[in-house]
Amino acid sequence: MSIFLNCLCAIAAIGLGSESVGAETGSSRVAELIGSGRVSVLVQPPQTKFAARLPKQQAGAAVLSPLLGGAMAAAKTGDAMREEHQIADPVVHFRDAFLQKMGETHTIDFVLALEGGSEDPSELRQSLSTVFALEFKTVVWTLAVSGNQHRIEYWGRVRLIRLDSGKVVWKETCKFRTADPERNKRTVEDLLRDNAALLNQEFLAATDQCAAEL
Repeated sequence: MSIFLNCLCAIAAIGLGSESVGAETGSSRVAELIGSGRVSVLVQPPQTKFAARLPKQQAGAAVLSPLLGGAMAAAKTGDAMREEHQIADPVVHFRDAFLQKMGETHTIDFVLALEGGSEDPSELRQSLSTVFALEFKTVVWTLAVSGNQHRIEYWGRVRLIRLDSGKVVWKETCKFRTADPERNKRTVEDLLRDNAALLNQEFLAATDQCAAEL
């Protein structure tokens, strides 16, 4: 059963550098569509698994540890890296960044669903009592490493669903990809040290940029 937190708030502006598509940003458009209606905000599990592409000569050094022993083949996979190094799906941060951007100019009455549910609008209508559902989802999140250079990629999707009709009234996917790996050189060991602190940080920054793009 989902747990809900009721919120009526205008979220403080945080000065994100945004890049709007067209004359109106997506967050403004979503706010206008919601109007005075109430909206349930929820996150869904990622559409794809975390993927990591590492050179063979680096894979063992990056993730080999006493806990993993000689399981170098399994450690190369994104699943193994995520489990061993606590690489977190940044969708909650993506949600918060989008809501903050929307709150710069609009006051939205929302119910924060702390647990995701079905993506089927007809099923969401049965479990939610609000006029709208605003749904966030990670579509792609990857790490590619070559030598001491790396590139991350993050795609995030947002959908606004009118629950009485089950109609998706707005949907967009933003895409972030490291522009210049040369400027941010890190070894795999650096990225995965301290429960992948640097890598998780980079994914959070990517979701900020992704939300700003919308």
